[in-house]
Amino acid sequence: MKRYRLMICIASTFLILTSCGQEESHRETVEKPDKKITVLDQVDKDGKIEVKDVQDINGVRAFQFLNENTMIVSKENKQFRSHDFGPKEVYAQNLATYNLKNKSTFVLHPSNEIQHAAKLSPNGEYLFYKVAKGEDTFGYIMNLQTKKTVKIKNVLLYPSSGEWLNNSEVMFITMEGKLSKANVKGEVEPLLHRDDRILDAVKGIGGIYYIGVNNQLFFSS
Repeated sequence: MKRYRLMICIASTFLILTSCGQEESHRETVEKPDKKITVLDQVDKDGKIEVKDVQDINGVRAFQFLNENTMIVSKENKQFRSHDFGPKEVYAQNLATYNLKNKSTFVLHPSNEIQHAAKLSPNGEYLFYKVAKGEDTFGYIMNLQTKKTVKIKNVLLYPSSGEWLNNSEVMFITMEGKLSKANVKGEVEPLLHRDDRILDAVKGIGGIYYIGVNNQLFFSS
């Protein structure tokens, strides 16, 4: 089985830009016998965005916002030294939340692991992420309220794949090139039954777009 080495790159500085713009104009349509008139009570003159604040966040890699003031990031956890990258001094990379207001960091699941590629479920209740162990990639799902984490069972994940289908299921491509899905209990089942290898897949409106051999694009509803 051919495997791909995952290269983990951690950004030393992440910049947060907070923008301040004009409020959305309120529109009211007045019907006339021969025409429609749209009345604006607040007109945006130039549509420009003004940068209100810039924050430097050192030593983290950011993934997405958990809420207005909190981000999901990964950072070095020097309590653990990783043993997966040879003699070089490499520490564990753990997922954490970073509060933009008080600049505090909270590690979600302290462990001697390289945790990365975090993606929130649409309702913000679960976090899908991956753990790199040598050349293998494993999938995990965390309940953000309880911090309980389950491992996606019996599969190795393709390093760059994975996204939420809904609030309780995530889809991904396995190292064997099969498109599968897992629920928040870590239980796996095939999403498409195909003999040939699937190279990439994304959720679309009403179904899934995926790329097969010879870079052919398919759609499954």
